[in-house]
Amino acid sequence: MAIKNIFNTENEIELSDIVKLGKSNFGKRLAVILVTTLICSVFFIFHFNEKIYENRFYNIEPGYIWTDQSISAKFNFPVYKSQDIYNAEVQNARKVALQVFLYDENALHNSLSIIDSTIDNLIVNMVPNNTKDKKKKGASQSFEPLESARYNKIKTYMYKYFEGTYARGFVNMPLERINNPEISVRAGDNLNEKIFSKAIILDSNHFIDRATSYFRENLNEYDAQIALNLAKKALRPNIIFSPELTNRSKKYAEESVPQTIGIVREGDVIINTGQPITEEVIMKLQSYERARMNVGYSTHSFWTIMGSIGHAFMIYAILLVFLYLMHKEIYYNNFKMILISFFVVFSSFLAWLSLQIQYNLPFEYLVIIPALSTLAAITLDSRTSFFITVTMVLMFMGIRGNDYDAGTAMLLAGTMGAYSVRNIKDRNQVFKSMTAIFIGFIIPVIFFGMERTADISQIASRVLAVSINSMLSPLITFGLLLLLEKTSFVTTELRVEEYNDLNHPLLLKLNEEAPGTYQHTMAVAMLAEKCASAINADALLTKVGAYFHDIGKLSTPQYFVENQMDSQGAHAKLTPQESADAIRRHVTEGINMAKVYKLPQQIIDFIPMHHGTTLIKYFYLQAVDPNNPDDDSINEADFRYFGPKPKTKETAILMICDAAEAMSRVAASDKDKFITLLEGMIKERVDDGQLNDSSLTVFELKTIKETCIRNLMAAAHPRVEYKKQDDSEQAAKEDNNGESDNSSDNANDNTIDDSNGNNTIANKDNNTVNKDNKLTNNKE
Repeated sequence: MAIKNIFNTENEIELSDIVKLGKSNFGKRLAVILVTTLICSVFFIFHFNEKIYENRFYNIEPGYIWTDQSISAKFNFPVYKSQDIYNAEVQNARKVALQVFLYDENALHNSLSIIDSTIDNLIVNMVPNNTKDKKKKGASQSFEPLESARYNKIKTYMYKYFEGTYARGFVNMPLERINNPEISVRAGDNLNEKIFSKAIILDSNHFIDRATSYFRENLNEYDAQIALNLAKKALRPNIIFSPELTNRSKKYAEESVPQTIGIVREGDVIINTGQPITEEVIMKLQSYERARMNVGYSTHSFWTIMGSIGHAFMIYAILLVFLYLMHKEIYYNNFKMILISFFVVFSSFLAWLSLQIQYNLPFEYLVIIPALSTLAAITLDSRTSFFITVTMVLMFMGIRGNDYDAGTAMLLAGTMGAYSVRNIKDRNQVFKSMTAIFIGFIIPVIFFGMERTADISQIASRVLAVSINSMLSPLITFGLLLLLEKTSFVTTELRVEEYNDLNHPLLLKLNEEAPGTYQHTMAVAMLAEKCASAINADALLTKVGAYFHDIGKLSTPQYFVENQMDSQGAHAKLTPQESADAIRRHVTEGINMAKVYKLPQQIIDFIPMHHGTTLIKYFYLQAVDPNNPDDDSINEADFRYFGPKPKTKETAILMICDAAEAMSRVAASDKDKFITLLEGMIKERVDDGQLNDSSLTVFELKTIKETCIRNLMAAAHPRVEYKKQDDSEQAAKEDNNGESDNSSDNANDNTIDDSNGNNTIANKDNNTVNKDNKLTNNKE
């Protein structure tokens, strides 16, 4: 809609109806919203980890306060132990289960038989004690032949030791491998069980050690050695380990562990609102959910699915309402809406994935919401990034089942990350972001840990997880940023800053080949930057866009008045239509040059939009026959720029400042005349619909106008006129300095001190001034 009376301060009209953008893309935008909602709702409903279905309350912890409604049992159900408690009890049961051994009743008999046969053989083969007989066939080479009484004494003590030892128990495995203080020994065909204490049984090492001491106490050294050597040969354990029976025993112990710890009767209150949550309450809630499933409750029913879709949409709607009311330029930009939806969907997927990983580690603190928040702040703005972060965190908490601790940490870390890049100037900002994100994480992790009286190991694991997230998030942000800049039309402040350089080849070429245009460009850039700052628009983008807005004039600089030495220049030999075409061509040439030099699209947009579809009035009026103004042979469209009209506040600011700077040269130091020209120009742009798509408000237009007046009139302040020196003084100065002081000549002329500090000498002839500046106003 056209804006009328925009400078009537007594009856100012606000822009309450900003022109809607992108109506033709409503279907695509609606599709983006629906797809985002449906994908996020899937993460609420479907889980590969079946244990999730047993507990809707899978993220509550002891120490929380129950804020939901009170819950009473609608039927009897057993209270199941938590999986961690049950697993711990099972492991303990397996650990305390006794190792099972089999009792060999023949072991002692076999050992004694070996002793008997060996000693009897020695007695029978006893011969005289000489070397020759010792070598006689059949004689023992391990023992010196002794009297039979001596052998019987050795056998007697060996019998006593073996019988006593075997009565205690002699096992066939090292005692170190027996885990419990007792063992289970099965004997007989019925495998009757008898418990042996580990403290009294012996293994082979202990058997030999005790035998050595025993024989040395009761026999001489030589006989003790004979007995010990014979004992080593006669060793036959009577308690034999049974792996099969041991495993069976552990299995029985595991199965004997009860899975329940009680029962809840119908009508019993499980938990009241405001009640602290304990381990017992958590087990009751989990058991109640499990029982509901067992009696036919389905997590995939029609109503639960619809509820999940509604849940996802409500969260997403918070962001949509904010964008529609506060950032229509984002809401109606389908690419940006897709980008925002990607942030929401991807963070929701990571939250869902953290539930599917069945390890007792804080994977939820590795979700890279801070990285996405930071990326949103760079590509969009800090306020929008905050609302995106809130939306991502609410999805995160909902999918993870009211995970308040991790959700709060993500919100604070994401916000800190977003605001750490609010005034980002270079990519070294990544280190500041790491610190900001870590601070945002560590504060809730520590304080919630203290509040829940969490153990040190749990807090330490979370600190480790958030440390990893804090280091990775900024790296991921800038990696995605680089990819986004290369594959899309998104231009970030970082990339714009790269073109904030007057040594750019295009600007150097403009200064060399079209110095008048260059000076005009610098003046416009400084003015546009100040106007953008005054209304909180993107000042950096506005200034850089202004740098390159007239680069198309490099193709034919002689057609533009700021580069001409005479009043008509190259247009003297052209028809009005040809002159208009020559003027319009600098827009298309500028776009081509910008693409050759690979300028970002956001900067290229300033080239056509700063003229919009305005009329090149000077040549149009020349073409129209004053005697026949209704001549249909003259088509007004042939004298208009190609457009499009400014789509952003920044391009609209440049449109106004470009014309205002040219007008300031017409009005020189005549403030009233300049204000009249400026207001007329802005009103003309508004009435012509040039600003309809820019979202500028009346107040902002007024602010831009006042900024232009203040800065351009300051640049056009009058010079002090010095007194002329008389001839004698001038001659004396020439003698002293060797050159003439020309300040008096300059002082006689009207001058304008432009924004770059250069004095532009105005034409003394008022007619020439008006004529040349009319060209400036209309050819631009």
